[in-house]
Amino acid sequence: MMTFDLPQFFATFGTFLVALLVLRQFLYKPLIAMIEERQANLHDDLQSAKKNKEDMEKLKIEHDRHLREAEKKIQEMMRQATQSAEQARGEIMDGARQEAKTLSEKTQQQLIEEREKMMKSLREEVITLSIQVAERVVKRNMDKEAQAELAKRFVKELAK
Repeated sequence: MMTFDLPQFFATFGTFLVALLVLRQFLYKPLIAMIEERQANLHDDLQSAKKNKEDMEKLKIEHDRHLREAEKKIQEMMRQATQSAEQARGEIMDGARQEAKTLSEKTQQQLIEEREKMMKSLREEVITLSIQVAERVVKRNMDKEAQAELAKRFVKELAK
């Protein structure tokens, strides 16, 4: 049977207390400190993740705003390019019209000059013919009625 030995009990209990104190001092305190440090790190990481998430949301909002501004700038640039193209087209059309007008005026002037040259040539021809007619009249020594008839025929021929 088992007997209860009181000195043995106190010796075992004392050893247990010493072992408990040693374990507490060298094992439990560092272990608890590590657990508390781990908890603090987890808490800090969660706070950091939360802050990063908020920062990312702010950056996304900022990015979206920049995209909208860029789209507005692109639309404005497209509008200006279209307007510039329309203006250039108008200037080109005006230039072409002016060039056509200048060419038309130049051609008109050339036609007038050509007409004047032809009229001058015709006058010279008329003078030459008049001189030839006068020479014939003088040679034939026509009467006045014949001269009048000859002049009328001459004028009719010139009119044609």
